[in-house]
Amino acid sequence: MFDESGLKKTIILVSTLLGVLLSANHSLAATYYVDYETGNDNSAGLSQSAPWKRSPGMSGVTGTAAATSLQPGDTVYFKKGVVWPASALPLTIARNGTSGNPITFSVTNWGTSSHAIFDAEQTDNQAIYSYGYSYFTINGIEARNPAADGVYYYAIRVGGGGAAGINLTNCNTLNGSIYLVTSGGSVLNCDVDYGNVQPNAEAPAIEVIWSTGVTIRGNTIRNFNYAALKTGGDSSVRSQNMIVEKNYIYSPGSPSTLQAGIILRDTITSVYRYNIIDLRTASGSPRGMTWWNSGGTNNIYNNTIVLNGSGTGIYASTQTGNVFRNNIVYTAATGFLLLSGSGDVDYCDIFSAGTAVGTGAWTWGTHNTTSDPQLVDVNSLPDGARLQSSSPAIDAAVVF
Repeated sequence: MFDESGLKKTIILVSTLLGVLLSANHSLAATYYVDYETGNDNSAGLSQSAPWKRSPGMSGVTGTAAATSLQPGDTVYFKKGVVWPASALPLTIARNGTSGNPITFSVTNWGTSSHAIFDAEQTDNQAIYSYGYSYFTINGIEARNPAADGVYYYAIRVGGGGAAGINLTNCNTLNGSIYLVTSGGSVLNCDVDYGNVQPNAEAPAIEVIWSTGVTIRGNTIRNFNYAALKTGGDSSVRSQNMIVEKNYIYSPGSPSTLQAGIILRDTITSVYRYNIIDLRTASGSPRGMTWWNSGGTNNIYNNTIVLNGSGTGIYASTQTGNVFRNNIVYTAATGFLLLSGSGDVDYCDIFSAGTAVGTGAWTWGTHNTTSDPQLVDVNSLPDGARLQSSSPAIDAAVVF
């Protein structure tokens, strides 16, 4: 005789067991430790006293470390102050985390200094590489000295191939760039010193392209040649829903290829705000921020751009529907250069030799001014970008 109540009990029991197993799987997420100086790839790797020499995914990894497949929720800690040489690089990330349980490559309070150091010694094309894998975090790693990959020097090159959920936090690069392609993710609080390694090519120090929903915040970018930061894509696949905020950009090189502090190309429905861009050491005619190719409907507000009496504060062409509010352009030859395309500029302070040139369908608001914004100390940026109490820009902006 068919026992329906028994079947229901069986289903409930199986469901309960599955839930327990899933919970157990999450609780079994492992933590591994890696120290190139004292580690051994045949160690268990589960404690600071028995670390691996190389992480899974590193070049030359052997033994237990090589046999370990990282799982969602796992964390790999690298000892701070230790250098992994080119023979151990790149770290190739070829495992997926999940949206709630990323795989993390990080530092902790183990070791000295502030970062673990991956030195490609101008031998490897990247210090860290991944393509087609999702949901991982890289934190507290300094990636140095990549070899040239064509005209690019990628210290960290990750994403692409449908990747999602990639986060780079508190990372440093030296003599190389960050390149990221992801749906959802971030570049946060990184220090990027491009080192003027490629003075004659269109190679940004941070490039986030063909991406959606990425936050680029709190980074310091210097010694770049073409651009400090670029978002974009192409006319068929545009970056969108980006947030680019609170970045400090300064000390560009002096190549003929210098374009801008920030390039927004083939990007839509994104926000660029609270960035400080100091291009006073640039030669030629640099641009603080520049837009062209397809895209538009971006909001650009509360940025401060400082030039040396030459160049253009904000250059815009082709894109449509961009809105500019509360931006300060300080000592540029031209504050805004608005060519083809359309948009709306208002409540901006353009303290420059020139004001604006426009040929497209642009709306020039009635609240723009050319008054001295009275920065606290232009020679002490970024803190000096604050306004003096007597500044005419205080309470003159619009909430946006």
